Amino acid sequence: MSENERHIRPRRPSREDLELRIQSLEEQARFTLDVLEMAATLGDFQTSINKLQEPTGILRETASRVQGFIHFRAAGFYLVNEPTSDFVMTLCRPEEFQEVIEQEVAHLIDNGIFTLALRENRPITVYSRDKKHRLVLHALSTSSRTRGLFVGLLQRADRNITSMLLSLLTIILKNCANAIESFELYRLFRENEQRYRDLANALPLTIFELDPVRNVSFVNAAVTAQFGYPREDVERINFVDLLAWEDREQAAQELTRCFQSKRSGRFDSQALTKSGETFAVEVLINPIMEGETCTGLRGVVIDRSGLGNQGLLPGSFPES
Repeated sequence: MSENERHIRPRRPSREDLELRIQSLEEQARFTLDVLEMAATLGDFQTSINKLQEPTGILRETASRVQGFIHFRAAGFYLVNEPTSDFVMTLCRPEEFQEVIEQEVAHLIDNGIFTLALRENRPITVYSRDKKHRLVLHALSTSSRTRGLFVGLLQRADRNITSMLLSLLTIILKNCANAIESFELYRLFRENEQRYRDLANALPLTIFELDPVRNVSFVNAAVTAQFGYPREDVERINFVDLLAWEDREQAAQELTRCFQSKRSGRFDSQALTKSGETFAVEVLINPIMEGETCTGLRGVVIDRSGLGNQGLLPGSFPES
C-alpha cells in the first residue's frame, strides 16, 4: 500500500464512537415514538364540548398541550366574533403578556402579515417590532371557515422550532378549530332547543317527549295543571304510568308501534291524575327522527272530558 493510500484511508471508528452513535440513534427513535404517540392523541379533547358555555375551556386545553412540546414565552388565541367578523383576543397565557401580543398583532394587521397568516395552512414566523422576539402565527381554520388565530411568543435567542414540532402544532391547532366549530354548533342547538321549550311551556296542552323505552325525557308546564304532578316528578317516570291501569297495555303497544314503524299515531285513553281521578284524553304521537333513525317520540295530551282545556287542538279555537 502506498503512502498516499494510507493517508486517504478513513479511520475506523472506535468502540466509544460506535456506542455514542448508537445512543444518539436510540434517543432519536424514542423522540420519534413520543412524537407519534402525541400526534395520535392530539384530537382527543378531554373537555366535554357539549357542556361548555364558552370556548375558553377548549383554548386552555390547547394552550397546555402546545406548551407541552413548544415552550412559548406566551401564547394568545384570537377568535372571530361572528356578528362583526372582528378578531378578538379570547385567551392569553400568561395573562400579563396580553397587551404585548395585542400591540404586535395590531402592527401585523397594518403591514398585512396578519392577513397572510390567515391564508396560509402552516405556521408563519416573524420578528417583533423591537426585534427581540419572534412571533409564530397560525390560523385556526376548519375545512369550511376560519375560526381564529394563534400567536406564540418566543425569545429571539430561543432555539428554532423543528419542522416536526411545527407539524405537531398544525395538527393540534386544526383540532382546536374543529372543536370550536363543534362548540358553536352545540350552542346553536341549545339556543334553538330552549326556544322550543319556551314555546311548549306557553301552551295549555301537555307536550311530552319520550325516550326509546317510553320514559318521559321532557314535559311542559301544563302537565301540572292537567295531571297534578310537578314537572320534575313526571320526567322520571314511564309515560303509561300517567294512564289508567286498564289502558296501559294498549297504550304501550301503540307507542312501541309508532317508534318501530317511524310513523305517527294516536289513541284514546283514561288519564290518571295524582289524586287518583281519571279523565278522558286523546294522545297524538310523532316520531323524533335523526336522519333515518327514530330516537324517541313527541306527543300531546288533549283533554276530551271538557273539564281541562275544552278539548282544543293546537291552533283551533272554540266556536262562539
